[in-house]
Amino acid sequence: MLPQRIPARTAPPGRTRSLILATGFGLLFSGGLFAQAYCPSDGGNGNLFNIARVQLAGIDNSSGDNNGYADFTAQAATVDAGGAYAITLDPNGPFFLRYRWRVFIDWNNDGAFGAGELALQQTGFGQESGTITVPPGASPGTKRMRVNMSAFTYRGACATYATGEVEDYSVIVSPPCDAEAGTLTVLKPVICFNGSSATLAATADGNSNVPEGYETIYVLTSGPELVILQANSTPNFPITEDGSYTIYTLVYDPTTLDLSIIEFGVTTGFDVNALLIQGGGSICASLDVQGGAVSVLYPDAGTLSGGGDVCLSGDAVTLTATADGNSNTPDGYSLAYVLTSGSELTIQQLGAAPSFDVTSGGLYTIHTFVFPSDLDLSVVV
Repeated sequence: MLPQRIPARTAPPGRTRSLILATGFGLLFSGGLFAQAYCPSDGGNGNLFNIARVQLAGIDNSSGDNNGYADFTAQAATVDAGGAYAITLDPNGPFFLRYRWRVFIDWNNDGAFGAGELALQQTGFGQESGTITVPPGASPGTKRMRVNMSAFTYRGACATYATGEVEDYSVIVSPPCDAEAGTLTVLKPVICFNGSSATLAATADGNSNVPEGYETIYVLTSGPELVILQANSTPNFPITEDGSYTIYTLVYDPTTLDLSIIEFGVTTGFDVNALLIQGGGSICASLDVQGGAVSVLYPDAGTLSGGGDVCLSGDAVTLTATADGNSNTPDGYSLAYVLTSGSELTIQQLGAAPSFDVTSGGLYTIHTFVFPSDLDLSVVV
């Protein structure tokens, strides 16, 4: 489409407005982002009451007397549909006057401030703070926001008066974030480690949503701190140590989330999640915050010292050994000592310490036994 010129809206007295240039790529005009011809509004020329500062979701604009009106639509607040955002308004004028504030936002983007588009109304003698709530159904894109202040009464969005000031800004409603990591099913939630290596594996449940241009990656973390150890294109990870691990799915846009920020062994899953909209950040991506947990257990009986020939004198003799301190009893496991006899290692006794009394001669061996705490030892005869 060839460029065409469209007349701008009528400017308040004493000021001019530039022309709007429409192109095939969008709509632009000096100082703003809008094609609509919004109604003029003016708070009066050279009065002592004006807007000193506006703060909202990325806007932090300090200004003095703008002769009744200022176009600050080049400054934008970025918000999400359904979100609530703090706004702070500062007046400039005598401290003993009560100032009336109104904030209008054209949520439906129809070029007018409708009856339901009064976003804030407050009054006070100094700085005012409030909350702007974005309608849950607000469409994505740039909206016009108008802030007006008057010293004596509330003013309409299109009012012209002589006791205050009007400033226009932009509010950008972000498009909804459709990325969805979905969930995982771990193939073996508990793995008995062999002391050398193990492979952790999961399968995607098929309930993720990967928008166009987005990618899926799987992340392995360790411990309750969720320290990131590895990232992979499949949910399969080799490990060489026992411990608690979690596999996560991450659906992300590589143009907005740079994974080079991850320092393996240092960066945590909490750090990454905090960058995402779902974690209070600003990046559209999805991390399966539940993930798939895997416990890699390494029950290790360790070794014992002692042994030798013992002379049975009397009715009984005590056989003892000393634990070398190199056993490992994981959570959910128990440790006991077992006395066996003969080369067949027939179990004779079970005890909490490596010390047993015997009443007959023979070959005996004391063993360390590390076992699941819920193992039913009543089967031992």
